[in-house]
Amino acid sequence: QVSITLRGRHEMYLLSARIEERILRERYHGQLFSGFQRLSHFSARHPTYQRLSAQLDRVVVLAYPDAQPMPMPGIDFVPLSWEDALLSEWFVIFRGADYLSALIAREYLHEDGSVDYESVWTFDEQVISKVVASLSSRLHGQDKTQS
Repeated sequence: QVSITLRGRHEMYLLSARIEERILRERYHGQLFSGFQRLSHFSARHPTYQRLSAQLDRVVVLAYPDAQPMPMPGIDFVPLSWEDALLSEWFVIFRGADYLSALIAREYLHEDGSVDYESVWTFDEQVISKVVASLSSRLHGQDKTQS
């Protein structure tokens, strides 16, 4: 497990993309949970997530619904309310038989407008299983749309 402070969204984006690209490159199977503050931010990741949804058993995207979900078979879009604590977090969590990875970060806005992320990147099976169970339990009873 690695605890890190990342400066700004660009660093978070690069690390998230690295995890997603490894899943695709190594052709892993499993479950992926990703948090986007706003669904409109998801559009930049559309091609990657289209490939992930074709390969993985389950892909879940959680976000504030400021846009309509793009039609994507195999992806569950779960809307979050504006007050939801998950909107201040950035996460990419993957659980598969051959690879486990969870990048979980909390966003901190400073008075000068800069952003830091206090982050944990872990490969610990127990931690990842708990996080997946927590996110999965949030899905039950919530409206979700599968494209």
